[in-house]
Amino acid sequence: MVLTTSLRCCILIVLLVLTSNSAHVSAIRKILYTNESLHVGDRLRNDDYTLKMQENCNLVLRDHSRVIWSTGTAGRGSSCFAKMRDDGNLVVYNYNGQVALWATNTVRGKDQYQLKLKRNRNLVILKGAAREVIWSANTYVTEDMHN
Repeated sequence: MVLTTSLRCCILIVLLVLTSNSAHVSAIRKILYTNESLHVGDRLRNDDYTLKMQENCNLVLRDHSRVIWSTGTAGRGSSCFAKMRDDGNLVVYNYNGQVALWATNTVRGKDQYQLKLKRNRNLVILKGAAREVIWSANTYVTEDMHN
């Protein structure tokens, strides 16, 4: 009976570890799609670059630990979230979504949009199947910047 209980315990621990690791891996994303949101602690990541919705309502892009770009909304609310809307506008809202604290002002009509953190560190909004760039944070890194 003790062996059976120990074996069950070990199997449960292994399953928990495997589940938590696979959830973590699948949670690493480079793209926020239409009508998806980044809530506090959520992030997009591409190599050493991370876009994160912070607790203080600031949406921040970092290169390692160095801040490269932000929405400048720190301290303007709580439990905020950033939403990629179906009209092309990326908006940071307060906790209940009633007050927009910041926006890209890129309303282009109903379509499929992507907020993408690119490998060159640039944050862009892409429109439709053609993936036309309609907004850029202009945070890209050139080859010369690496040398």
